[in-house]
Amino acid sequence: MSINLNDILFAHYILFDYNVEDSVVLKTNFKNHPHGEAWHLFKIEDSIHFKAITSNDYKAYNRLIETTKQEEHSELKFKELQKNFNTSILHENKMHIAYNNDLKRYVVQDGCHRLAIIQLAALGITNTVPNDWFLIE
Repeated sequence: MSINLNDILFAHYILFDYNVEDSVVLKTNFKNHPHGEAWHLFKIEDSIHFKAITSNDYKAYNRLIETTKQEEHSELKFKELQKNFNTSILHENKMHIAYNNDLKRYVVQDGCHRLAIIQLAALGITNTVPNDWFLIE
């Protein structure tokens, strides 16, 4: 089985001045997320992570991780992950997603960096990825 990348949303808790355009799928108090509430939901290709790697402009990404105190992340670590990324790691280091019945889509709990890289690699090739790359909550 596989999961369509279009059925996966990123949740960004934006605590800085960021132009949230029409790309926002939904603004909501999304409570089932490990980093908190009041999230903006984005399609993968509209996410801060994806825009950082496609534009090579990490300003918004750096502000996101700084303002949300995601000390385990950095621009350097993200670039290193991109450089060394191999899908074989996903069988052991699965991404976590949760299905939201109201949205009828999955929301990423853990794995935004990996999914942004996968989306970039999949552009024009496929929209589906193996469901065994995920832990579905």
